[in-house]
Amino acid sequence: MLLLVAYIFLTIGYNHLKGQEVVPVKNTDGTYGLNIANVYFEVDPSFGSRICSFQVNGEELLYGSKTPANGYLWGATFWQSPQSEWNWPPSTALDKGAYKGGIVGNTISLLSGEDKNYNTHLTFRKTFSGNLSDTSVTIIYTMINNGTVAHSYSGWEITRIPPDGMAFFPYGSGSITGDFANQVVKANGIAWWDHKGTEPTSQKYFSDGKDGWDSWLSDNNVLFIRNFDDVPSDKQAPGEKEIELWLQ
Repeated sequence: MLLLVAYIFLTIGYNHLKGQEVVPVKNTDGTYGLNIANVYFEVDPSFGSRICSFQVNGEELLYGSKTPANGYLWGATFWQSPQSEWNWPPSTALDKGAYKGGIVGNTISLLSGEDKNYNTHLTFRKTFSGNLSDTSVTIIYTMINNGTVAHSYSGWEITRIPPDGMAFFPYGSGSITGDFANQVVKANGIAWWDHKGTEPTSQKYFSDGKDGWDSWLSDNNVLFIRNFDDVPSDKQAPGEKEIELWLQ
């Protein structure tokens, strides 16, 4: 399993552009779907509003979609950062619990329960919409402080993808660090990492990004690009960087 992580402010999109919007559907199993030409996108409100499917021409781009054996290490989700404040595992209310809401116009809008383990009493709102003109999905994550104490968080999107292909992104300031940073090839401003030949043990690298995107090319030559607001190095969570890749 590959895990791509991007640090963000309060919004992230697989594409931020607005165009011809797509009408969401509610499926018989309670999930919500977006059919965008040859792209299918699905969210499960009963399990943390987890993104449980993202397909192009029928090929699943997410790892372990709806696989009970994987516990909660599947699909794509959102956490508050830095992780040092909550350690492990992620909040049940925010990451695994049921969300309320549904379809509002052409948007899927879902609200978590409240995590009362922090003075901030956090809730998350997640909204999803589709754009037919460029077959993209726009995602907005909002962190809501229901407490009485002001606090700063970074947003953190976790996207779990199949164990194959190549990850690449434009790298920013500083060094690429981590226990397999030496396997990352830097050329022409782009950091490249090919899964082939890498030992399947827990390994990570960390890097500042640039220009607000990262991507993964599957072995079947399907290109998955995430666009997000580029976070300056001085705004990233303490002890962490904008982009992380974890191999498990």
